[in-house]
Amino acid sequence: VETPEKVAFYNINVLKEETLRILIISIFLIIVLLYFSIKWISSPILDLTEAAKNIGRSNFNSKVNIKRNNELGLLGDAFNKMVDNLNENIKKYIDLVETSPDAIISVDKKGRIVVWNRAAEQVFGYNKEEVIGKDITESGILADCIIEINKASPVHRKSVECIGFRKNGEIFPIEFSFSKTEVNSSVVSTFILRDMTEKNEILEKLEESEAKSRSIIDASNDAIIVGDEDGNIILWNPAAEQLFGYKKEEVLGRGFDQLIVPEEYRHIPKEAYRRVLKTKKLAREGHIIEAEGLKKDGRRFPIEHTASLFEIEGRVRVVAILRDITEKKEIEEELRKRNKELQETYYRLKSLDTLKRDIISNVSHEILTPVTLAKGFIDVAMYEKEPDMIKDYLKQVKNALIRMEYVVEDLLEVSKLDVEIRPEDMSEVDIEKIIDEIIAMKKEIAILKGVIIKKKINVSKIKANGDKIKHILRDLVDNAIKFNKPDGEVLIEVKKEGSNVKIVVSDTGIGIPEDKIDMIFQPLTQLDTSTRRAYSGTGTGLAVVKKIIEAHKGTIEVKSRVGEGTTFIITLPQ
Repeated sequence: VETPEKVAFYNINVLKEETLRILIISIFLIIVLLYFSIKWISSPILDLTEAAKNIGRSNFNSKVNIKRNNELGLLGDAFNKMVDNLNENIKKYIDLVETSPDAIISVDKKGRIVVWNRAAEQVFGYNKEEVIGKDITESGILADCIIEINKASPVHRKSVECIGFRKNGEIFPIEFSFSKTEVNSSVVSTFILRDMTEKNEILEKLEESEAKSRSIIDASNDAIIVGDEDGNIILWNPAAEQLFGYKKEEVLGRGFDQLIVPEEYRHIPKEAYRRVLKTKKLAREGHIIEAEGLKKDGRRFPIEHTASLFEIEGRVRVVAILRDITEKKEIEEELRKRNKELQETYYRLKSLDTLKRDIISNVSHEILTPVTLAKGFIDVAMYEKEPDMIKDYLKQVKNALIRMEYVVEDLLEVSKLDVEIRPEDMSEVDIEKIIDEIIAMKKEIAILKGVIIKKKINVSKIKANGDKIKHILRDLVDNAIKFNKPDGEVLIEVKKEGSNVKIVVSDTGIGIPEDKIDMIFQPLTQLDTSTRRAYSGTGTGLAVVKKIIEAHKGTIEVKSRVGEGTTFIITLPQ
């Protein structure tokens, strides 16, 4: 029979065993649960790790398939989106590389070509399949450039020029830049190359063109000046040096308006430049403009210039071409004078044509009138029996013939270019006697006109040619009577004045307008047709008078007031 104590210990032992069993089972279950939990959590992480390693191996299509509604699911989606973005960027990069106008070549650390774009195919003539994976050094396409590459720093972006070799063996100039980067512990070198053949040809042509332009500018006979947007001179050719007197070194960088423009005109180019900067347009561009230039020594001279506007890299430049037109202006002035002279000659010839007709009419009248008178008196005398009457008729015939003789003499004198008086033709002349003869000769005409002739003689003898002096006085007294008024007066004076003798003939007649005084000494001239109709004469008298006085080395002066009379003052040296 078991005692209660034994039973109690037995139950306790059973409970311990049961508890231990339950504990072991629980631990086992926990371990199993932990295993599967860890595996459930670590599996997507391992997938992400493997996918990341694949991307590192350039397998850019690696994605993960994590169907979780927790943080791991969100992480998987973000990873896959990153892969998509990466692929899209890679595609853009590839498109950019392939469409680049420059040749792009990449090589790995062993020098094997890994990138060869379409531009590289066009530049070198090799297809991508022919070069990918091949050693760039052995290919020889950049043999001349290897030296520059070896000199370069790990990151080199400066452009370098060298020689490239095409597939067909052609050698051509290259401009390239390159860089070295480390990718997955591997160095990749990338080259960006440009075929410089066309550019060099353009540069050569530009240099040739610039040389030609420079030679043209330097050889130009016209001054060529280029100003910047501030109006400062940046080009000054040799012709400009010669034109303005400034050497190129003196003007470059200085405002041209302060150097070659007169002070009072300097506001004009300043305002023009302000408009140019504002509108980018030049007023009257290409037009030839006349202006005044200023030389270094301060002399002013006429110029003509034309200006044009152009831009270089957004900067305004003004080109001015200038020329000295001093000679042109002188020629123009001479042409104007010649044109004026031609016009005057034309009108003079035209008036001479009219004058010719008037002269023929007038001279015919002056000659035919005494002829008619003489003929009439002769006809009457032929039937006259009274001796005194016949004598009087013959006297009238003589006067008519003398009048005709005077007309012919005046015409002969005025037809001569000059009246010549030789020293041997000069003698001491009784001027008072000559004056008395003239008064006697003109007495009857004066009485008929109602004119009184007076004389005032302070010098009776002068040195002159007697016949010529008589001719002068006859014409002057004749005009003084002819153009006088009824009850008028004619005064003849002779007086000594220093070493000269003055002969003055004055009247109280109609006078001469001031603007017509110079005309009266022109050959075959009367003031107007109304005068010619009212007063007879050929218009030769005063022209002959002036020639005779000048032949005596003397002068004649005229003073006249219309309606009051005229005074002729003759000065003869003794």
